[in-house]
Amino acid sequence: KEAVVNTFTTLKNKIKPEEEMIRSFTANCSDAEAPATVKFSVQTAKNVAGIRIVDDNNNELYSALYTDEMALSGDVMVNSNALIWMPSCVIEEEYTGGFTVYAIRKDGSTDEGTPTAEQVTIAPKAEEALPMQGFTTSAESGDIPAEVTFPVTTSAEVSAVRVVDQYESPI
Repeated sequence: KEAVVNTFTTLKNKIKPEEEMIRSFTANCSDAEAPATVKFSVQTAKNVAGIRIVDDNNNELYSALYTDEMALSGDVMVNSNALIWMPSCVIEEEYTGGFTVYAIRKDGSTDEGTPTAEQVTIAPKAEEALPMQGFTTSAESGDIPAEVTFPVTTSAEVSAVRVVDQYESPI
């Protein structure tokens, strides 16, 4: 019985081969550190009902069923024999790894999944420097008027510093 089934399956696939559900899958990230936007491009057969994208930790990043509104909004391009999906997501934390896309069939089941060929590396979020990082005074003892210096350490975003006395008068 099994031999007959295998023979008919082979014959069917020669007459009308099964169409690949996922034809291509890429992930691109132009940001070097978190939070980073990852843009996906997925080309599927036209008979695919939707797609689901997960990371290497199996966290779902995107899942959608195809609607005509997606084509109107430009989220999915439709050509004569394929759908081209262009979803994106924001990854908030450090991540190094790939992604896998699953085609969702019309019955709700998914295929075995197609991984990306390349990994994406997103560095951890950079620590934000405090605007004012240090302030000291140094008075030279001696004759009046005395010379007082004010070494100030700031972040790169600070463009000017104003030093005042206890009466808010500039020094």
